[in-house]
Amino acid sequence: MEVNITIREGGLARPLPGEDHISALVVPSAVPLDTVRVTSLLQAKADSDLVVNNLSVQGLVSDYFTMNPRGELIICTVDADFAADVTAAAQRILKETRGDARILAWAGSMVPGKITAVQGVLNQMKAEQAPAVALVALDNGEYGTLADLPDSSTLNAPGVGVCIHELSPTIHGIQGAVMGALSKGAVNVSPAWVREYNYAQVVNGRSLKYTVADQPGVDNPTSNMAGYLYLRTYPGRAGYYLNDSRTATEATADLSTLEANTTLDKAVRGIYANIIPELGGPVPVNTDGTLRVDKRVYLETVASRALLDMQIDDEISAFELTIDEKVNVVQTSRMDIDFSIVPVGTLRTINASIGFVLSL
Repeated sequence: MEVNITIREGGLARPLPGEDHISALVVPSAVPLDTVRVTSLLQAKADSDLVVNNLSVQGLVSDYFTMNPRGELIICTVDADFAADVTAAAQRILKETRGDARILAWAGSMVPGKITAVQGVLNQMKAEQAPAVALVALDNGEYGTLADLPDSSTLNAPGVGVCIHELSPTIHGIQGAVMGALSKGAVNVSPAWVREYNYAQVVNGRSLKYTVADQPGVDNPTSNMAGYLYLRTYPGRAGYYLNDSRTATEATADLSTLEANTTLDKAVRGIYANIIPELGGPVPVNTDGTLRVDKRVYLETVASRALLDMQIDDEISAFELTIDEKVNVVQTSRMDIDFSIVPVGTLRTINASIGFVLSL
């Protein structure tokens, strides 16, 4: 006989500092439902009938908080046919999230055409100075086997990570779990970091299969799976890990990973927040109408503040900004600034050699 007492975490629902972790679960629905903002699965069940009544949505929410117990999740709906009007979908998400969500996960699964539409929604949000990255699950209706998968770059969605693993018996994708991992770390950190993100608690005895084929298990990837997101194992290490953090675009593109998107999105939001107060203000100029040195130095300081903070936090490696001094501000009422950022690298391949020698 025995008594076992387990200490559990997350009951106080203390969110992470800042706003980089704020996420949104977007649920396509024929009927708009009330939006809730929660910091735990327990609160989600208490506040949202959608979470209680839809086991797939409940699974996504559970996976999110499993990977990030200190996360903050907004659960909102968009029109089931959101692809028909991406502008309306973007406006709906912006209204319901107040533009706070940095990472979105779409509930359910979708065909390639709708994945492209999700990118359209992201483009509209970016135009409103509220950029975000998205995670979706690929629908299994068009592909019989994994070998039938199209090259992910043909989806033309650099801001979208496409998941091809789902969990049973609730039948939901891993996009909630990946959103949780991505929201937990700094913006430059990949959710595929082996040391930090073990997805074993998400799998937790449930069966894992690919969404695009009736094929169970892991570790049998085909060459055309490189641009998708799925769980894998590593010999000699327990657990499940994300294969990579690719988005649905060319591997050589600047925004070909989730962390590249979240890093640049944070830079954009920070720069915008710092320079928007200067709009409409007076600008002292030289006799030829160009920007005076003292004003230029001031504006450089203001414009670089967000990037300096990111550099201090090791979210970027270095940056440089240049203000075009030749622009006649009196004539054009314009200032041109160019920002250049050196990102933080991500270790994707380790090559090692080993052998005997006669002496050292």
